Amino acid sequence: MRKVFMEYNFTISTMLIIGQIKRNPGIIISEIARRASIAKSHVSKTIVELSQQGWVEKRPDPSDQRILRIYLTETAIEQMQQIRMKVRQEIGSVVAGLSDNRVEEMIEGLKEIKASLMQIKEKERE
Repeated sequence: MRKVFMEYNFTISTMLIIGQIKRNPGIIISEIARRASIAKSHVSKTIVELSQQGWVEKRPDPSDQRILRIYLTETAIEQMQQIRMKVRQEIGSVVAGLSDNRVEEMIEGLKEIKASLMQIKEKERE
């Protein structure tokens, strides 16, 4: 994944930020920082950079003009699809030499990890 992200000059934290905006259109910077566990100053700087690159747009909140809401642009959504395809190709090349049985075992293991992470996330919300 790092190889693909580097093609776009993205860090892992940039992708985490973009992911938060994708899942929560209209999210505010402080909420991105909280959800991604990234310093607010870093999120702010990254949002400025993404805005300059045409990936995000900032819109004032209709009920409070002091609040800026963050949205992905159509360009960003299209680029994310390309990134996703490239990541899948890279992963595909890595697992191509594995047996079908081994791939299935890995998938099951990843599902277990995901379930554990979801449980942790739910406990944090309580």
